Amino acid sequence: MYFRTYLLTLIIPLIIPAALVIWIDPYHVWHDNGPAAGRYSENQRYETPGHIRRYVECEDCGGATVLIGTSVSENTTLDDLRDATGNERAVRLIIEGSYPIEHRHVLQRALSSGNVDEVWWEIYRNYSLPEYAEFPGDGSFPTALYNNTLLDDHTYLLNHGVVMHGIRILTGSAELSDDVGTLNRWHEDAIDIARYQWWSEAETVRLISERVDPRLQEWAGTTPDPDHPAPAYDEFIVPFVEQWPDVRFRFYIPPVSLIRHGVGVGDLLAGELALRGRLAELAAQRDNVTLYAFDQYEPLVSDMAYYKDSGHYTASVNRWMLERMVAEDPRFIVTPDNVEAQRQWLWRNAVEHVPYSSCTDAPERCGVFDPQQHSPDD
Repeated sequence: MYFRTYLLTLIIPLIIPAALVIWIDPYHVWHDNGPAAGRYSENQRYETPGHIRRYVECEDCGGATVLIGTSVSENTTLDDLRDATGNERAVRLIIEGSYPIEHRHVLQRALSSGNVDEVWWEIYRNYSLPEYAEFPGDGSFPTALYNNTLLDDHTYLLNHGVVMHGIRILTGSAELSDDVGTLNRWHEDAIDIARYQWWSEAETVRLISERVDPRLQEWAGTTPDPDHPAPAYDEFIVPFVEQWPDVRFRFYIPPVSLIRHGVGVGDLLAGELALRGRLAELAAQRDNVTLYAFDQYEPLVSDMAYYKDSGHYTASVNRWMLERMVAEDPRFIVTPDNVEAQRQWLWRNAVEHVPYSSCTDAPERCGVFDPQQHSPDD
């Protein structure tokens, strides 16, 4: 009798929260019913497996297009992606601050469905960080949710954070969105707090300009090493291209500003530029691979007016990039023939660039990027 009581004492505290998670499924990992139906959290690492299940793994999900990336791609809405690609089966699989190892898990599950025809793959600077193969937060990425077995989902079932999120959903205190197509889009928040204007204030420009002379003293006249190690290429990119030769891969390098590249001059930028060279060679060797780069488009990356900080650009840039890639705009396609010139230009300008904003004296223009002014004839 005492043993039975002891077992019940142990089991009941586990059964109740587990049952709660099964019923609510706070992050839509297993189903879309119950109190969480149609309402989504900003925790993309937990929500993304549900997006894959819902939009990629269903029986009529063939021919899907998936977009993976970080916060610099978050302003790309589902409507943007579907309109630009002409594919109503396009899916956003974006995770803020995500690293290559996380992209590997996302893509492995999505591509294993056999329903993906095209991948739009953001290649951000984290592919060249020393921590490229590490998860950015200890225990923050639920690897068990990115496979097709339920055997290890107990880590979700009995997760304290998941249980508490479920309780907040029940009590109405959880911050949720009912628009999965704009989930985690930050552009409007940046406008509300005048973040674009702050970044272009005269004092901000002055403070950032103080970095120029020390950088020139250390790096002026140097050139990047084209053979710099780029291990993420072999570990996290090539295996997917080789395993899925019938999937079209569109790699794109986002237009982080010259200011951010300036901070990375040294091993980080050298690694980014070496990776670009390897990707250009890969694209030349395989018909299903294309590489685009937007960080060498000077009208954009040299002007702080289009940014809320050194890396995050205004929302209309995201749509413009999609349209330029769909149009195969030759200004942004990277090949073995032009990659060396790009490397030299980016390195030199990262070293020499003097911060500038065209909206410092016209705050109403901060954060406003007109794609019509950046036509192919520009």
